Amino acid sequence: MTKTTTPSLTAHLTLPSDLTVYEQYQLCVHHLQTSQPVKSGCFKQSPEKQRKTSEDTCPITNNETDRHLNTGGQKFTAAEAAEERRSVRSNAPNLDLSEEAINTPTDNLKSDDVAPAEESAANPDSLQEKVRCCLASRGHQRAAKGQKKTADTQSPSSAGILPRGSINYTKKVDSQPHRKKTHTSLRPTKGYTLCVNNPRPTSAEGTAVQVKVDINKGFKFNPAGVPVSDRWLCLPDEVWLSILSLVSHRDLCRVLQVCHRLHTLATDHTLWKNLRMENSTLTDRWLLCVGRRRPRSLCLYSCSSWSVTSCGLEMFLFLCRNSLEELKVTSCTGPGLHGDRMLSLIGQLCNCVTSVDVSWSGATDTGVKSLSVCGTRLKLKSVVLNGCHITEVPLKELVIKHKESLCRLEVFGCQFLTPSCLQNIYEMCPHLQHLNIGRVPKVNIRCLTLMTTQLKCLISLNLTGLQVLDDSSVETLLQNCVKLQNLTFSSCPGVTDLILHNISKYTPRIRSLDVSGCKAVTDAGVQSLALGCQQLQQLDLTSTGTGNRGVSLLANHCSEYLQTVKLSFCHITAETILKLCRDCKRLKVLHIYGCAHLPTEAEIREVNSTVKVHPLT
Repeated sequence: MTKTTTPSLTAHLTLPSDLTVYEQYQLCVHHLQTSQPVKSGCFKQSPEKQRKTSEDTCPITNNETDRHLNTGGQKFTAAEAAEERRSVRSNAPNLDLSEEAINTPTDNLKSDDVAPAEESAANPDSLQEKVRCCLASRGHQRAAKGQKKTADTQSPSSAGILPRGSINYTKKVDSQPHRKKTHTSLRPTKGYTLCVNNPRPTSAEGTAVQVKVDINKGFKFNPAGVPVSDRWLCLPDEVWLSILSLVSHRDLCRVLQVCHRLHTLATDHTLWKNLRMENSTLTDRWLLCVGRRRPRSLCLYSCSSWSVTSCGLEMFLFLCRNSLEELKVTSCTGPGLHGDRMLSLIGQLCNCVTSVDVSWSGATDTGVKSLSVCGTRLKLKSVVLNGCHITEVPLKELVIKHKESLCRLEVFGCQFLTPSCLQNIYEMCPHLQHLNIGRVPKVNIRCLTLMTTQLKCLISLNLTGLQVLDDSSVETLLQNCVKLQNLTFSSCPGVTDLILHNISKYTPRIRSLDVSGCKAVTDAGVQSLALGCQQLQQLDLTSTGTGNRGVSLLANHCSEYLQTVKLSFCHITAETILKLCRDCKRLKVLHIYGCAHLPTEAEIREVNSTVKVHPLT
C-alpha cells in the first residue's frame, strides 16, 4: 500500500473580538473555502473578486461535481464516478484526471506550473484549473447557504509573519465523507489545535488547512457552552498554583469541574499534599477522588460520614498506602469514620503512616489492639487518643511496640487509665517530647514526680484540670524539664502567682502558656511573667484575676513577640486594650469576651489594622 501525503494550505486571518467562538469558527471555514492558491509574489484578491472570478471562469463543470451540487453532498457509487470520469476523458483526452494529479499539493508545485488567477480566467482550455475553480465555487456556495457574512467582517491579512501573541488553529478535513463532527478542547498553551472532520466528500487524501487567529483582544464566553479560551487562562502555571493554594479543598473540588485547563492545574500534587476538611459531608466518591491525589496528610474535623461505606474507606486507604503519613479524624459523626474501623484499616493497609489522631471518634480497645497487631511495619511517632475509651493493657502493648520511635502521646480525658500505666509509659519512652494527660482523674503526686524525673526531653506538656497540682510539684517539674516551650495549666486550682514566678525563673524561653481558669493568678504573677519571659507568643489569661496593670506590663515588655492574647472575663478597661493593640505590632488574635469596657471596632482598627478581636463591637 502506498503511503499518502496530506497537502496543506496556510492562510492568515484576523478575527474581530466581538464575535462568539462559533461565529469565529464559521468565519474561518468560510475564509478557507473561498481562498485560492496564488503564485509566489502575487497579491490575493478580495473575497468579492475571488467569487466573481471563480464563477466566471468555470463555465464547464464535470458531471461528478454537478451531481454533488444537485444532490446536496449525498454519496454516489464508484461505478457512477468511473462513468463520469470516462465521459470527461472522452471530451478532453489530453487531461490527466487521476487522483494523484488532482490532489497534488499546491505548495509542492513549481512557480512555473501555477498560473495567476487572471491567467486561469483567460485560459479556458486548462480544464484542471477549471475543476479546481468549480470545487472552490461549490465550497463557497455551501458556506454562503449556512452562514451569511458581510464583506467588511472578512479581513484577511496579506501573506507574511503574524504579530506576536497569535494562536495556531489547525482544521483537518478527513478523507471519510460522512463522519460526525468532533471538537477537541482548547488548551491554553502557546499553540491550539482544533480538528474538525468535514462531512462533505473529498479526495482520498485529506486536505489540512492552517489558520492563525489573533487573540490580542481575547475571546468572550459563549452562553451556548462552546469551549472558550480567554487570556486569563493563559497565565503561567506558577501564578495559578499560587492562587489555588489559597482556596479551600472543598472549593478546589468544584474548580476541578470548570474546564480541562483548571482541572489540570487543580490536580497538581502540591495542592493536595496537606488536605483538611471541616464540617463537610463525605461520600465514597469524594474519598476515591482524594485517594487518587495521593495526599501526604489528611485532616477530617467534624465531618459527617453517614454516606461512607467500609468498601469506600478501604479503597481510599489502599490508594494512599504508600503516600499517607499523617491521618487525623476527629469529632466526626457516623459509622463510616469510627475510630476502631480507622485504626484497624490503618494497621492493615498503610505502610508509611507515622502520625495517627482519632480523638473523640469513639475508638476503644478493639481498635488499639488491631493497630498493634496488624501494623507490624509501622513506626508511629505520634499517637493521639483524646477522649477514647481505652484501658491500660492495649495502650501498653502499643507503646511497647513503638517505643523507639514514639515522640508524642496524648490521652486527654481517658478516664480508665491508671497511674501505674502512665508510670510504665514514662519508663519505656524516656525520649517523649509531647505529653497530654489532662483530665485523667487518677493521676497522683507520685505519678507526676516520676514523670519529672524520667521525661527530661519534654517540649510540650498539658496538665489541664489536674487537682493534685501544687507549687512544689510544678517547681520540681520546671527544674527537671528545662526545654519546655508549651505549658497548659488550664483549670488547675493549685496554680498561683508563685508558679508563674518559677516559670519565668526556670523556663525563660517559653513560647506558649495557658493558665485560664486559675483564679489565684493576679497582676503580680503576670508581672513576673512579663519581665522574665519576653519571648512569649501565646498567653491565655481567661477568667483570672488579671487587671489593667498586668496587661500594661505585657504591652511594655512582651510587645516584640506576642501574637495571641486571651483576656476574656478579666477586669480591664478600653484604654488598656487599645494600648495592648497599639504596642504589640505582631498581635493577631485578641479575645475580650465578657469584659465590661470594650473599645469600638473603629478605635481598634485605628491603632492596629491586622489584629482579629473577638468579639467586635
